[in-house]
Amino acid sequence: MSEQLAAEGAGVITGGVVGAAAALVAMAARHSDEWPEASAVLGQAESLQRRAERLAAENARRYAVVLRAFAGEGDLGQALDQAAETPLRLAEAANDVALLAVYTAERCEPRLRADVLAAASLAAGAARAAAELVAANLAATAEDERVARAWELAAATAAAIRT
Repeated sequence: MSEQLAAEGAGVITGGVVGAAAALVAMAARHSDEWPEASAVLGQAESLQRRAERLAAENARRYAVVLRAFAGEGDLGQALDQAAETPLRLAEAANDVALLAVYTAERCEPRLRADVLAAASLAAGAARAAAELVAANLAATAEDERVARAWELAAATAAAIRT
């Protein structure tokens, strides 16, 4: 039961959104033949997509440990502490995707600009979702610097897409 619930949780979905946003940036780079940097951006976007997929899977594993700890199987504090790391890294990946999307929007094939701007917005939403998860995992230790870092990343990502 814990594994199934963890696989359907917000962390996995957030990772999927980050991956989907990266895939949109990759698509735009792939179809921007006149852009000299397109292949480099394509490589970065594909790397970010793989990173998001790995983090989503890691989140499912760590959240399953948390759910088992809530049921009395293991140290809950340690499980929550460890589980906070993955959404923080998802927030970082979402920020990276948003920045790459904003960069790409100004340079890609013009007909793909809306797709890339949508990717930036998706990444910004994912960064905020990830920050919520970090805060939830560390609610008992609100002074933990990871909570502040996650919210800083969410704010920076939101600011980046407004430019």
